[in-house]
Amino acid sequence: MAEHTPDPRAFIADVVHWCTPGRLAVLIGTHVHDDAVSDAGRLERWYAAPRNGHVSLHSRQSLQLLAAQQGLDCLSLSGRTHLLTRGYSPSEARWFLLKGKLRGRLRRLMRRQVAA
Repeated sequence: MAEHTPDPRAFIADVVHWCTPGRLAVLIGTHVHDDAVSDAGRLERWYAAPRNGHVSLHSRQSLQLLAAQQGLDCLSLSGRTHLLTRGYSPSEARWFLLKGKLRGRLRRLMRRQVAA
């Protein structure tokens, strides 16, 4: 989602502005491009094509910088899932996500059992 905004700094600032003070966790879904996209290869990468609405490309470092500018920490969970946090340690943030995943899997399993 962060790749669809022409002003990522303002986007993150708006998200933080609309949240309540205190602890904060914002899940960001965007592919990271830690290897710089060269001018020669840019058109070969489907992800970087403007027709897909991708106007901002990010590296892990750029996401960390955007987060830090708003007083947030950035925890990259994969190449496309990132958690921006305030007031959570990295281990708390990982546990926070793990609990959510486990709950989701448990719900799906229970639905299958009920349907069977």
